[in-house]
Amino acid sequence: MLISVEGILIEEDKVKDEKERKKLEEEGYKIVKVKQNENIIKIFEEDKTIFSCDKDEIIFRVSLFNSTLCRIIVTDKITTVVVFSSKRVQTFTFRIQRDTSLRGLRKNYFKAKSYQDFVTSYIQFLKENNDDIVIEWLKEFMKNKENEEKKQNNL
Repeated sequence: MLISVEGILIEEDKVKDEKERKKLEEEGYKIVKVKQNENIIKIFEEDKTIFSCDKDEIIFRVSLFNSTLCRIIVTDKITTVVVFSSKRVQTFTFRIQRDTSLRGLRKNYFKAKSYQDFVTSYIQFLKENNDDIVIEWLKEFMKNKENEEKKQNNL
C-alpha cells in the first residue's frame, strides 16, 4: 500500500520499502532524507539547469549557476510562473488547485530533458487545467440541484 502524499518531496523515513520507493519515483516524487530550505529535484540533462523547491513546496525554481531562469509559486488556488530572460520577464497566472498544479509539476519535470521543455509543457498543462474551480463548482451545483429536485418530488 502506497503512502498518501501531496506535493513532490517525500522524506525517506516515510517510505516503507524499495518497491514503494521505486513506484513513487516513477510517479515523479522526489525522495529526500529531510526536507531542507532548498531541495534539488532534478538536473535537466540537456542544459544542466537545476529544478529545486523550498521546504514547504510553495516556491519552485529553475536555475543555472546562481541565476534564476524561472520561478513557480504554487498556492492553494493560484499558480504563478515567472520566466526571466535577458530581455524581459514573462508572468503567467492560473486559477488552479494546488494538488492539480503539483501533479502537473511532477508529470512534466519528470519527462522533460531541458528547462525549456519543462516550462513549455507545464504552462500548457496549466492552461488546459485552469478551469478546475469552475468544474468543481458546476459539479457541486448539479448535485445540489438534483437534491433539491428530489426533495420537491417527495413533497
